[in-house]
Amino acid sequence: MQPFLNPWTTSVDGSRSPALDSLLKRRLSLLGQMSPEPGGTSPRLWWFAVALSGVVLLFPAVRFDRAELQAGDGTSESAAEEPKPKSKSTQVPLFLPIPSPKEAYIIHALDDEISFNYVEQPLSVVMDDWAEKFGIQFFLDKRALEDVGLDSEALITIELNGVRFRSALRMMLRYHGMAYSVEDDVLRISTQEELELDNLTRVYPVSDLCSNSKEHDLLRDTLSTIVAPESWDDVGGQGGMMLLSPPRSLVISQSYQVHEEILDLLTALRKLRDQR
Repeated sequence: MQPFLNPWTTSVDGSRSPALDSLLKRRLSLLGQMSPEPGGTSPRLWWFAVALSGVVLLFPAVRFDRAELQAGDGTSESAAEEPKPKSKSTQVPLFLPIPSPKEAYIIHALDDEISFNYVEQPLSVVMDDWAEKFGIQFFLDKRALEDVGLDSEALITIELNGVRFRSALRMMLRYHGMAYSVEDDVLRISTQEELELDNLTRVYPVSDLCSNSKEHDLLRDTLSTIVAPESWDDVGGQGGMMLLSPPRSLVISQSYQVHEEILDLLTALRKLRDQR
């Protein structure tokens, strides 16, 4: 087996790259300039330098001169180690249409924990306080509230600690015969009756939960039986549901509050599936 480096010449084995050959030649030429002349470098230091240069020459793959090697052949470490681009995400949304950025922000804020204590504060003051705290915009549907004799300035007395904003809002509004929805980039406060009549249509992709038409039918029956069973059109309610297969999806027209319950149930079913 031929040695990688011939110590008696400045040539490098041809299997190596031209850039490495040029580097070693430059280093070997430096040895010729280092001689133990009188009054100059001491013989001991000169031989030490020769030995050190020999080690570097015999082991050029050490990372001392990575930048010099890369500059010689026109490559760079970042280019050599640049990861391959990843494919675009194919994650299916929970429902369609996808909420706007502002609506998505509000929905996320509703899951934050909150603690508060209000004693006989007008509803408008409470809304202003939460708007400033969470950075969201509220819309009080005063017309709908006044039509059923509800006062938009109703006094609020409530104290809660460490609960989800969504839960606190539901409890507070339900006590006064009100409800909320997230629509048109705002958090709307209105009467329960008004929001129950104001249906929203969503498409829920459920192919990950249903592998065949039988499971699809079972999921539909489960939703209509468990989630607000009196609100569906087959029992005289305002809500409707249709199956689309393919793709395996549910098209549902319901109030915002019922849609929240549907989404909660689908999320629970997915968590149960992932635990198997």
